[in-house]
Amino acid sequence: MEGTTKSAWTSEKRQGTASSATKSEAHQSDEKKPSAVQLVWARYKIGQRLRSHNVEFTIYCVYLILLTWVVINVQDLGSSSLPSGNNEESFFTVDDIRNKFAAPFQKVLGPDEWFSFVNNTLLPMVSPLVWYDNSPINASDLGFPGTTAPGGLKLLGAISVRQVRVQVNSCPTAFEEDFRSLGLLRRCYGPYTLEFQDENDFGPPLAVGGLPKYEYSNAEENNEDSFSGRVAKYDGGGFVVLFQTDGSQESRDASVAKLAELRRDTWIDRQTRAIFIDMNLFNPVTNTLSIVRLLAELPAAGGVIPTLYMRHVGLGMMYLKYARNATLAAEVAMLILLLGFAISELARMRRLGLSAYFHTMWGLFDFSTIVLYIVAYGFRWRALDMSQWKTFPPEQLTFTSYSYEASLVVTFRNVLGMCAVFSWARLFKSLKRTPFMEHVFRALFIAIPDLLYFCGCFICVLFGFALAHFLAFGDEIYECRTLPSCMLLLWRTFLGQGDVVDLMIERNRVLGALFFIAWTSLSAIVLLNVFLGIIVDGYTRVANEYERISFGEYLQSGVLRPLRHVLVRYGFQTSEEEEAAHDSAKVMELLSKEMEEAAAQRQLSREQQARDVA
Repeated sequence: MEGTTKSAWTSEKRQGTASSATKSEAHQSDEKKPSAVQLVWARYKIGQRLRSHNVEFTIYCVYLILLTWVVINVQDLGSSSLPSGNNEESFFTVDDIRNKFAAPFQKVLGPDEWFSFVNNTLLPMVSPLVWYDNSPINASDLGFPGTTAPGGLKLLGAISVRQVRVQVNSCPTAFEEDFRSLGLLRRCYGPYTLEFQDENDFGPPLAVGGLPKYEYSNAEENNEDSFSGRVAKYDGGGFVVLFQTDGSQESRDASVAKLAELRRDTWIDRQTRAIFIDMNLFNPVTNTLSIVRLLAELPAAGGVIPTLYMRHVGLGMMYLKYARNATLAAEVAMLILLLGFAISELARMRRLGLSAYFHTMWGLFDFSTIVLYIVAYGFRWRALDMSQWKTFPPEQLTFTSYSYEASLVVTFRNVLGMCAVFSWARLFKSLKRTPFMEHVFRALFIAIPDLLYFCGCFICVLFGFALAHFLAFGDEIYECRTLPSCMLLLWRTFLGQGDVVDLMIERNRVLGALFFIAWTSLSAIVLLNVFLGIIVDGYTRVANEYERISFGEYLQSGVLRPLRHVLVRYGFQTSEEEEAAHDSAKVMELLSKEMEEAAAQRQLSREQQARDVA
């Protein structure tokens, strides 16, 4: 519309002749006054754009409400029939499991402590036989893990104990040959890798057949996937022993006897690199499944690294028949809106072309959001598909691993969280068109180039200090054991969490204090003020160049427009004729300003041409 108006005025100016100075001034004053048809058409196009924006904004708000409902339901694993955003029941369940198993498991320092933990803590915990007053537990209450009384979690199936081993003489070749030539090393057991994993049966020979007692089973037979611990990534195969515990005294005695047999057979030796204890705990109140894994890693350098891993998921995320119907309906409605959004973006991509579409920031943003949703629901579908091949609840005397399906659900939740961030951030795209928010977004967009340069400088300084901390404290302080952990420590120090400073000074009196003072001075005093200066400079530039529209003006002219007759009647707002005249004058003022700028540009162009000719 603006281009058409400008071209019309330009053609009129070319056709007119200036016979005198007075006639020329009169003609220019007529040019600055657009016709009534042009004003009506301008107001119509502006109103049409505002109505389209309001419809799009309303649909997007509905989508955000549905997304919030789905996200809360995915994480809200409480006992209520509808999601409430309160996850206390799930948190207390996880915290109870950690208190029961993780704290005593951290005291495992070697094979002897591992056997003591299983015999004195794990087995009594998963199958208590008496109450706190030594009265026997009823048959209906057996199989609920607890300390002095049954808890709220039900043990499903058997407990799986699996170890992975390395081959004999799997050390680095140079060290092995040097020490063996000196007679100092006859056998060497290196770190765990898939290449040197031992798959040979071991243990005392059986009475029948004379084969080794403990047989290797691969990952497919164990129905296990590879797992990344703190030392290495372990294959799903290994040597498996099942403890069948149904809560009765007989199964408890059988498990204790089997554990004693493992100790007599030296089941854990120098070839052992990791021991997995896996079990499934179900909470019938909250309808959640907790996959608990107690991993004891025995690195080649010595020692034991005990760690508890747990995946706590709602059963409805793995089996649709256990899901809430209201949430499934909200999820389907959200996916329908997402499909429409994806189709509209594809049409926009086709209309603009790939280069023009990805050249804009919001084009990249919208495309990334769609890709994230595809990835998230790919994991969701995969978890549902894989769960159909495993029955629930499992048989009591066997172990069924739900670890892979639970990991897919956890990954879906993590990616969906990223989708939630992108979706709510995209709300800025709609809000930036709102008059009273325009100056804020203009300030941010103007400051983006400088902020990117600043981020590059900040990352360089951060990485340099991370290297310094890694070299100085990498083998003495846990928070400095790796480069990423050093960068995280520096970021926490930047935010004011200096709880490791005393330990750094204790380990190195000179560098500890020097690094801390240098980092805080450079980051908090210099770089932070530069960052704030960039933001303030962008806001100042926008405030000087653009007129700010207040929220009250926007509310009066836009939101309360349908109530005009009521407001006019009681004197809260001017009449429509007065406002129309005001709008017409404002439109004329804006158009006149554009005409003056175009005339000045043409004058500059003519002057430049004259200089070029001269």
